[in-house]
This record gives sequence, C-alpha cells and structure tokens, in this order.
Amino acid sequence: MSPSKMELQTKAGTAVENKRVCLVWEDLTVVASNGSSSAEREVLKGLTGYAESNRIMAVIGPSGSGKSTLLAALAGA
Repeated sequence: MSPSKMELQTKAGTAVENKRVCLVWEDLTVVASNGSSSAEREVLKGLTGYAESNRIMAVIGPSGSGKSTLLAALAGA
C-alpha cells in the first residue's frame, strides 16, 4: 500500500493544516414592507447562530415560522 498524499507531505516536513469555514450570524433581523403602504414589520428579529463546515444541520419549525426567510437572509437574497 502506497502512502497517501498527506503522509508524503508529513514525511517531507510540510505542515498540513485543515482549514474549516464557519458561517456565523449575530443579531440578524429581517424587515418586510408592504409595497402599497409604508408599514414595515420585523419578520425575524435578533437571531444569532452558526453553521460549521462538514456538519449536517437542520432548520426545523412549524409552517410560517421563518425557516425559508432565515435561509434566504443567510444566502444574501
């Protein structure tokens, strides 16, 4: 069995660093407005959380609780 690429790099003295990405959001608020009136309402208010790479995460909740709104806000839509 031949050594893997990581083993070869370690034997050669090259440091291999695992870089992880973490998405963090703090005090996330989404405001919706009705196009015909100037009234605005906060759909999501003050949410804080994080999502780590290489982890499975579920966003669960009842219908109308803001799951799709949260994901759209995190995606920048």
